[in-house]
Amino acid sequence: MADDSDSLGISTVLIVGEMLMKLVEQLEEAGANVTVTRRAAGDFDAVVNVDLDNVRATFAVEVRSRAPYPNELDAFLGAHKHLGGERSRLLFAPAISEGLGQRLIGHGWSWADSRGNFELRAPGIRLRNRAASTATTRSRRSSLSHGRGALTIIRFLIREGNEWGTFGPTHLANVAGVRQPRASQVLANLASSGLAERVPEGWRVNRDALLDTFLAQYRGAGGTEVPLYSHDAPTQTAARIVDTIDPTHSKIAVSADVGPHLISPWRSPSIVIAYVEDDTHVDKLQLVRARTRADANVLLRVPDDTSVFRSTPLEADILSNAIPLADETQMIWDLQDLGGEDRVEAAGELRKWLLTSH
Repeated sequence: MADDSDSLGISTVLIVGEMLMKLVEQLEEAGANVTVTRRAAGDFDAVVNVDLDNVRATFAVEVRSRAPYPNELDAFLGAHKHLGGERSRLLFAPAISEGLGQRLIGHGWSWADSRGNFELRAPGIRLRNRAASTATTRSRRSSLSHGRGALTIIRFLIREGNEWGTFGPTHLANVAGVRQPRASQVLANLASSGLAERVPEGWRVNRDALLDTFLAQYRGAGGTEVPLYSHDAPTQTAARIVDTIDPTHSKIAVSADVGPHLISPWRSPSIVIAYVEDDTHVDKLQLVRARTRADANVLLRVPDDTSVFRSTPLEADILSNAIPLADETQMIWDLQDLGGEDRVEAAGELRKWLLTSH
């Protein structure tokens, strides 16, 4: 371990071994096959091979008795700039905050902690998990379940629920297309998590905290994904997809990188994520099918979670073409999921826009 407080004695070796065993258990529970090669010395603690869906990624693992504090991160990254040579780099510590994890991802690192949280990124492999660690977190996870209408209501409240405004279950039921008792149940779950409060005028929500909880607990839209490749610029490709599929006949929503760029330009788009109702239009798009996600610059997704399609239209223009966009919360999540420091910054800008423009 690289911590100055650690020695190279037997106790340290045992601690490293125990932590590596914990890492292996977590990744195997996520469906990966994992092998570990320990190192007696060197600039990292172990080599971990992760095999998933016929793809292997090799990580040089740095084990620490604690994660770097925010003001220590730059020094940590500088000291480990050449860690593992060409291998992907992974930090493992007892606890890593979501904010620190995102900063590590932005600098090309993967990370995991002993509580069961991890995010691994390498060519062809992406593994992500967020585990409940306290009673409050567990209650918040239950409030963000994928039950009927719940995510549609939550996204609406993040988007429209001004912190000092109020909403009632009848209005939310109409938004989500569910019965009023279901909307009341969702509000009650949010209240038990401290994210909503009943007041004489109705219900009041904390949009900022609700967005944080959504981003931490959401597992993605699920469904299927078709990796594609386009020779055109991402914005042109997005316009072509919308024009070919025609949103008047089939749901479509453009997400990162193009969607956020059209709202709050921060970085030049390099990939297009498009959510569609079905993938029967793939061949009409005249795009090249990519072998893996790592080879693609277009990800066409048919989601299980249809709340990615905004309950009220949000559109932006590309060359006078109206481009329907995914829900803002989904675009922020997709930016963070794609990774890269500039995307994390772009997600922050979109977050500001979302919380201040409504």
